Order: sequence, then structure tokens, then C-alpha cells
Amino acid sequence: MTECLCDRVQEQQQHQGVQTKALVPVAAAKATLNAMAQCRVATEQVTLENARGRILAETLRAIITVPPHDNSAMDGYGLCLVELARNQQITVSQRVPAGQSPTPLQPGTAVRIFTGAPIPEGVDTVVPQEQVNVLDPARIEIQASPVKGQNIRRAGEDMQAGRALLAAGTRLEVAEIGLLASQGIADIPVFKPLRVAIVTTGDELVMPGQRLEPGQIYNSNSYTLRAALQCLGCDVTDVHTIADNASATRDALKNAARDHDLVITTGGVSVGDEDHIRPAVEQLGQLEFWGVAMKPGKPFAFGQIGETPFLGLPGNPMATLVTFEILAIDFIRVL
Repeated sequence: MTECLCDRVQEQQQHQGVQTKALVPVAAAKATLNAMAQCRVATEQVTLENARGRILAETLRAIITVPPHDNSAMDGYGLCLVELARNQQITVSQRVPAGQSPTPLQPGTAVRIFTGAPIPEGVDTVVPQEQVNVLDPARIEIQASPVKGQNIRRAGEDMQAGRALLAAGTRLEVAEIGLLASQGIADIPVFKPLRVAIVTTGDELVMPGQRLEPGQIYNSNSYTLRAALQCLGCDVTDVHTIADNASATRDALKNAARDHDLVITTGGVSVGDEDHIRPAVEQLGQLEFWGVAMKPGKPFAFGQIGETPFLGLPGNPMATLVTFEILAIDFIRVL
């Protein structure tokens, strides 16, 4: 962009020697993020066993019709309903378990059939075994008034071959994995995980497990963001806490951008003397906008470090989470 959003919305004024700018409306911030979001990762093939949580890279279509043939939804007896109307007692002429190919129904008879078994030619109704009195192994008596077509799952009832199965961009979870398995699909085209660097700033921050000294607090932001990013399927690197000085901040951001697809920082994006993120980004790349009209979350920043996208989140833990949920998630999903 030749003109960043912060330049378009700025209203410059001097207040105690600090330059201030108009805050970017939330809708405008989201629009800019959406307009500049581009997929940054390649694709790869993974096995179905390793596909859970991955993002589908191509739209997949059904290979086979499911079910591939009419089949019984119940353990019971298959028959032609018109013939049953003439005789409630009927001879059993065939046994049809699942996985076997039956012969056509003999006129005036029934077949013993099991759940999932193919429906023999001539059978139009399946009566559950609970509604049948077995007089002897070859003869039954129907004790109910069945409806034609009952308890038969028709071929293609779940899926027709050639139809879209799952769209590109779908996250593969439990139901999707089962659907792919039902089609016999063993290798899945997915996007490689987005490599995200989390850079937390603040001399007062201490990692959990360490002893707190006076004036220190525990660093919760890096753990919150790591968990949130992992839920999105990202490969996360935690740069941990960097010192509150310009040189360390600049070096950390430059190194993070070199090896990752996205850099996210927390803290250091306001206008205090110890807030070094913003000038470091401007030196290493470009700041598209800084400061959003929302609370909590006002000191949110977006730009690039070299060619790598940068999201600057506030340091307050609640503001970190709010800006991530409202502004960052959709952008990350596109990346």
C-alpha cells in the first residue's frame, strides 16, 4: 500500500511533545486486515491418521456413492409387502448377512437379513425381528403391519459420487475424518501449519515457575496466545520476554520475521518511553495502522517486518485476548 491507513485517518496535534493520531475505527481496521491477508503457506499430503486439526487445501469430491447399494437398516426379515398381505405366515428362503451378495427373492418368501446387508432384488420392506414370531427356522409369522419401504437405506442416501465432499479451508475434525474414511480416502492435501512467533515485552514479566520479585508479574500472554494459536492449527515459537530497549526489540523482531510467517507481539505498542515495538517495526518495515477505537485494545498495531506480517497486541492480558478474538483470528485463518 502506498499510503497506510494510519496516514489516512491521522489528525496530528501536539500534546506534551507527543504526536497523537486519530484512532482507526474497528470496521476499518478489520477491512484493512482482510484486504491484506494472503495465504503464506505451501501445501502437503498427510495420511488420514495424521489429518485431525489440519486445514484442507483442496475441495474434495466423493469418489463413491454411500451407501453403494440399498441395504437393511435393521436386523429382521425382508419381503415383498404385496405378498405379505395374502399371508401373514411366510417361508424363509435365504439368509443375507452384511458383506455378502444375495440372490433375488423367491416369490412368496422372506429373507433373513441383517443390518447393512444388501437388499435382494424383489424385497421392498424390512420387518424388524422384534415384530416377527419365529415358528421354526424356515417359517415366520409377522406380528405387525409394516409400511412399504421401511427400514431400507437407499443407495446414495448419504452421498452421491462426484458431489463436493469437503470444501478447501475446512478444518478436519472428528466428523470430517470419518467422512473421508467412508470414501476410502487415505491421503489428504492440507496446508502446512502457519509458523507464528510470539514476542512478549516487558522487564516486569517473569515466566511461570520462576520466583516473583517485587514489582514483577507472571507472563500470561504468551501462554494465552500459544493456546489460541494452537487451536487454529499454527506452529508456534515463543520468543519469550525481550528487554525493554530499542536494540533488543529491533533484533528480536528482525530474527522472528526471518524464520516465521507471522510475528505477534504483546505490549510495547503504546507511546511510553519504554514502548519500542512501534518504532522498531517502522525501521524494519512498515506500519499500516496503529491505534484502534476499541476498549480494551486501543494500542493495536498492524504492519510488516520486511515481508512478514506483524500484529502488535496490547500488553494488558484482557486487551490481548480481546484484540486477538476481534481483529487477529480472521486474518490468521487466511494466512
